[in-house]
Amino acid sequence: MSSKPYREIWRLMLMKIIARWLILALTLAALSSCATYRPISSDRSLNGVPVTDLVVVLEKPYSFRPGYVMNTLPAGIYRPAFEDDNGVYFQCPTKVIIEDVVGSTVHDGGVYIKFTAEHEPYYYVGISRPANFRLPRDFQFKLERLSSQRNQ
Repeated sequence: MSSKPYREIWRLMLMKIIARWLILALTLAALSSCATYRPISSDRSLNGVPVTDLVVVLEKPYSFRPGYVMNTLPAGIYRPAFEDDNGVYFQCPTKVIIEDVVGSTVHDGGVYIKFTAEHEPYYYVGISRPANFRLPRDFQFKLERLSSQRNQ
C-alpha cells in the first residue's frame, strides 16, 4: 500500500489550515487598522480653537427617522470625548434615545463633527460604530467655546 495518497491528503489539510490562519490574520489586521479612535489631542482645532475648548450645544431635542427607527438627540451641552483622523466625537450629556417597533432603548452617542470648513454634523451611537449618518439639513446646533458655557 502506497503512502502517496495520505501525503497528498495531509498536504491539502495543511494548506487549508495555513489559508484559514492567513485569512484570520488579514481580517484582524484590517479590523485593527479601522480602530482609530483616541483621546482628544491638544493640537487639534476647529476654526482655530482647540477642540478641548469647544462644545456642541443643542437648544432643544432633535428627532429624526432614518428608515423605520426614530432617533432622538436630547437638548444640552455635548462635550468632546474622542477624535479620529477625520473629526471629533461630542458626547451626549445623557443618552440618545432609539425607538423602534419593539420599544425604546437608550445608548451612549452624540454628534460627530468633521474637520472640514463646513463642520458637517454626523450622528453616532456607541464608539464602536463609525459616525456615518449625516444629520439632516434641518439639524440646528451651535459650536461654542467652553468658556462661554461656564458663565451660564
